[in-house]
Amino acid sequence: MARILTRKGKKKTTFTATVRVKGYDSVSRTFDTKGEARAWAMEMESEMKGRRFKDPRRANRTLNEALDRYLATVTIQKARTTQEREQGIVKILKKHLGEDTLLPDISPSVVATYRDQRLKMVSAYAVRLELALLSHLFVKALKEWELPIENPVNAIDRPKAPKGRIIFLKEPEAVRLLNECRKSRNKMLYPYVLILLHTGMRPSEAAGLRWSQIDLASRSLTLHLSCLNLCDIRPAASPCSNSKTIRLVQDYSAACREQTVNGGTAIDA
Repeated sequence: MARILTRKGKKKTTFTATVRVKGYDSVSRTFDTKGEARAWAMEMESEMKGRRFKDPRRANRTLNEALDRYLATVTIQKARTTQEREQGIVKILKKHLGEDTLLPDISPSVVATYRDQRLKMVSAYAVRLELALLSHLFVKALKEWELPIENPVNAIDRPKAPKGRIIFLKEPEAVRLLNECRKSRNKMLYPYVLILLHTGMRPSEAAGLRWSQIDLASRSLTLHLSCLNLCDIRPAASPCSNSKTIRLVQDYSAACREQTVNGGTAIDA
């Protein structure tokens, strides 16, 4: 229901319209004329009853609150390496944009200033990652958290992606690298680097391998689906739909056998 309260002041009379509909907090607004107040009240009441009303006050969340929720609901579902990267980006956003800054106050001009400042400190690639997370935060806030807010990142120009470089080790270089790894006091360095060279696994995935995944008898390594999504490899077919098996090179199998003979537990460490 809508109610209009008339207030007579010394200089002028104002009209405050208040609308209350079940399921929503009450909203009020003051006008100079009763006609304006009545029209606004009718519009608000219609939107509320039609479930179209988006209370702008709900968007008054701080950046700190929004980013913490993002980490707890979005980042937590990603790979470990991605989680670590996004946690670092979140700290940067809080530091440079301000933890107590309200989401509606993060305008395109604010984001553009942030972009220009960060470009003086880090690479364009790093800034693109930071803006990507900020943009996705606003997308989540609008679509899933139902906050009536626009995405300011969409209104600015993002830094151009730098040209990437792909460097392949030549055979003599790879041999030299492995020979140096053999000399290391860390006995797991050699098999660790060896499997990276032959599978293309990401460092964190190779570091997280367990003995239970390695079958020395058949010279094979089982990767779970979550790992496969993170590794640029072409595994052989496996009867298990949730895992794939890749063949191990003889040198890696020998290195693993050496670890078991020496009583090493580095893979599980």
